Amino acid sequence: MSAVGLVAPNADPVPSNAIIVSATAGNDSWPGTEAQPLKTVKQALRRATAGTMTTIVLREGVYRENLGAIVKPITLQPYPGEQAWFKGSSVVSPASFVADGARWRLDNWQPTDMCLTKNVLGTANPCVVNPADLTAANPIGGDPEMVFVDGTPQTQVDALAKVGANSFYWDSVKFQIFLGQNPAGHTVEIADKSYALHFMAGAENSVVRGLGFAQYATSLNYSKHPAALITQASGTVFENNTVTLNAAAGMALHASNVRAIGNTITRNGSNGLLSNRASNLTLRGNQVVANNLEDTGLQGNSLAGAGMKATFLHDSVISDNVFADNHGTGFWCDLACYRVTIVRNTARNNTKHGLYYEVSSQGLIASNLAVGNTSTGLKISGANHVRTYNNTFADNGQALLVAEDPRPKAGCTNDANNCPLPADAALGITYDTADVTLVNNIFAAGTATTPLVDTVDGNPVSSGKRPGAAGMIPAGQMDNNGYYRARATQPATLVNWVHAADTGYSAYASLPAFRATGRDTHGSYQETSYFVAGDYRLVPGSPAETAGAALPADVAAAIGVPATGPVALGALRWP
Repeated sequence: MSAVGLVAPNADPVPSNAIIVSATAGNDSWPGTEAQPLKTVKQALRRATAGTMTTIVLREGVYRENLGAIVKPITLQPYPGEQAWFKGSSVVSPASFVADGARWRLDNWQPTDMCLTKNVLGTANPCVVNPADLTAANPIGGDPEMVFVDGTPQTQVDALAKVGANSFYWDSVKFQIFLGQNPAGHTVEIADKSYALHFMAGAENSVVRGLGFAQYATSLNYSKHPAALITQASGTVFENNTVTLNAAAGMALHASNVRAIGNTITRNGSNGLLSNRASNLTLRGNQVVANNLEDTGLQGNSLAGAGMKATFLHDSVISDNVFADNHGTGFWCDLACYRVTIVRNTARNNTKHGLYYEVSSQGLIASNLAVGNTSTGLKISGANHVRTYNNTFADNGQALLVAEDPRPKAGCTNDANNCPLPADAALGITYDTADVTLVNNIFAAGTATTPLVDTVDGNPVSSGKRPGAAGMIPAGQMDNNGYYRARATQPATLVNWVHAADTGYSAYASLPAFRATGRDTHGSYQETSYFVAGDYRLVPGSPAETAGAALPADVAAAIGVPATGPVALGALRWP
């Protein structure tokens, strides 16, 4: 993690009836005017009127506050041209530390507004609801305590003897913190607040714009405030904020009609964004970069490990975002996502998949650029009716993986982990991979030796099923795709095609051989790059500029291109 940056300047005017707050020059007994501002946002909330939108304007400064549950509609914004940050930490005087050998010790550090691990890790850790979220390499990844020296986060170690330069040890039984750096002459901030705000019923249509949120001791236990910003109120808007350096997740969007636009969500300990049981979510133009620095959820059965992880997301649009450099998947939609449009995004250099659509239904994945991801550019697993048009998958560990999921198990009826819930099943969500469409995509190999396009089945022993690739990708629904590799042996297998009924795989080394399956009869193949050097635009004059099939009208509308005329291969628009 690195020091806190800046938020984009805000130019929104100050309404005449706004409540003004100044952390540096305010007084909570004053009326909250520009001449006599309040000191705390919490006091401004007390003066806000229930049922009526109240605008609260923050003068430049740092607001070390937990606003708690908010049940009134409010707009939070900074004064035009000024920087206002919420921080979940307190400044601790260097004089409060005492020398302890080669370390410096702070006694009686007993925060009351955050989850305490009590030095018990694993299954008994109250700050971690799922032990699989923690990796063996970082067993203290679920501890929300953080220390910052001059704004730079110190690395937490799991034993006192390991404390060295730029690190700290937190003993939550004895309530002691040990620093490896002499705090004299430095600003020391220690996290002691579990979250910044939580919109609940009554706060519908609230707006948060142009603010910074950092250093909150968010928790991997979702019942103990997993994110700095949480909403369960419909219609809330988060716009042009910076959310960074929080212990677990940055934002949790758990309501209908929420809009998150133009935010920078970066360098949080776990997922940058969470969403559960939301509908009509608009996620547009956000930078979701370098999250999950604690490497949570990268092993076992976990809901973590992504720039954004969404579950039970319905009728939503994920567009024009950058999901980059996250430890895990870039964007991951899991568990009964339904009618989700994923369009014009960039998923770059994530350590697992760029994009992942899992045990879900009715997805449109179009005009995305997924490049440099360690696992796949796109993984589709246990999902049906997924339309995949005009994406560029390049330089990934594998361009595309279409997989049957071992869920549901044979004979299961109503197990939420292995079968769709009845309401989801009624929508046609089956947790089976079927009716996948792949048209006008570019599959470009990097240096990996794995098949460029792969298909696999789930575990037929547990699930009792094996549809094969032909059952997942019907004839006529995979065509006009472009394939690139530098030479015929890199990778040697262009498409790996799994067969039904345990009859194995066919490894197709060439496009003509693959066409025998009835797929990609109008596909193209080349061993010279499709792209301009150092870019992912098509080389001017390339045959790929007109090699695509005509787009369905709704797909063209979602991408934002005409429905008529020549169609290029690969992503047509992206951030």
